Amino acid sequence: MQLKFIIPFLFLFLFSAFAFALPWAMYVVSASMVLMTALCLFQYKPTGFPFGLNMGLKNTIRLLRKEPLFCWMIAYYFSFVISGLWSEEYIEWGHYSRLMLPFLFLPIIFIHQSPISSFKLNAVILIGIISVLITSGFILYDYFTNYEVYQLEILKGKPIKTYISHIRYSLIIAASCMILIHWLVVHWAFKFNWEKWVYGFCLLYLFIVIHILSVKSGLLGLYIGVFLYMSYYMLLRKKYTIWIMCIISMIIIIASMIYFIPSLKHKYLYSIWQIGEWSRGKWLYYSDIERWLSIQMGWNNILDHPILGTGIGDLKTSTDKLYMLHLNHKEFKLAHNQFIFSWAYCGLPSLFSLMAMIYYSLFSNAQWRNPLILSLQGILLSSFLYEATLSSEIGICVYLYFTIIGWMIFKNK
Repeated sequence: MQLKFIIPFLFLFLFSAFAFALPWAMYVVSASMVLMTALCLFQYKPTGFPFGLNMGLKNTIRLLRKEPLFCWMIAYYFSFVISGLWSEEYIEWGHYSRLMLPFLFLPIIFIHQSPISSFKLNAVILIGIISVLITSGFILYDYFTNYEVYQLEILKGKPIKTYISHIRYSLIIAASCMILIHWLVVHWAFKFNWEKWVYGFCLLYLFIVIHILSVKSGLLGLYIGVFLYMSYYMLLRKKYTIWIMCIISMIIIIASMIYFIPSLKHKYLYSIWQIGEWSRGKWLYYSDIERWLSIQMGWNNILDHPILGTGIGDLKTSTDKLYMLHLNHKEFKLAHNQFIFSWAYCGLPSLFSLMAMIYYSLFSNAQWRNPLILSLQGILLSSFLYEATLSSEIGICVYLYFTIIGWMIFKNK
């Protein structure tokens, strides 16, 4: 291997490690991200010692200015950091400042190391999908080994155990399904025609897995992604009758899955039962009701601090006070809505940065005209409505991974 290819090779290896570890090992994801950032400090030199420090700060700034999506990612990071100026709890502020570092690191990494060819990018994506296939196999083995126990747990609102957050894991599966669908539609293959049969089998397998896991976030994201992908092609070609038939088919498939898959059926019954409990004034220890109340308390927080928010360091103390004031209870959840979360705790600068990220990931150059980018963003953004996806390290990495993949796909086109 020629020396000038060593840094790109190492970057591709670390990016593959990031994708492979995302469904199961956050410490590997963090380590690969730190090492990819360190690679940006070095560059190949054709004369003398082959590697030296990269002193091109001005060049980095110039490249970032050409990519507003990355600029707004960095702005979103600093909206959290700056909110520490009006926070009193500096330990929490430090925690979230560290937690949000991927918004600073990953844009710098990919602005330095891009472009990546479609072949290499799809190879990295495939490595990530293989990781999902492997981890889901172990998860299903555990599920069927402890089948009766899990059925009782699901009736109580407990999830099937996964290696990372079950909600984020289900989003990864949903996004992987959409990528496999896209590969089948565009007839993508690395080399052999028989690959499409492998992709089709993997898609069917993951489709069943996500229904067995019965995580509402992932299921909703999957069907939103499929709906957007299907609608793009059908409406663009004015196939209105087929479009309506596909929607009806989706409804039938959902109803059939609820009927035939016990874990999904029990999750559905638990959700219906919660509605009855809510009508009787109960809310504590009911996951969906607590999620809704957390959004209400987050909105009350916004009404109290509409411009700058409470400051990210004070998010827990301010939420605790609101729960005591409105619900007379000390057990609280932070706002389970990403827009409410950003606005309530970091103010309008954070909300505006978040909205700008969404705009530049979908609309600035009509990226939504690529059905895969449209469906991936549909999956990610749907989770923003009922989860503070960007309040955890795994949620941040999942969002940035698939958003940057969409950015690279658009650039390669």
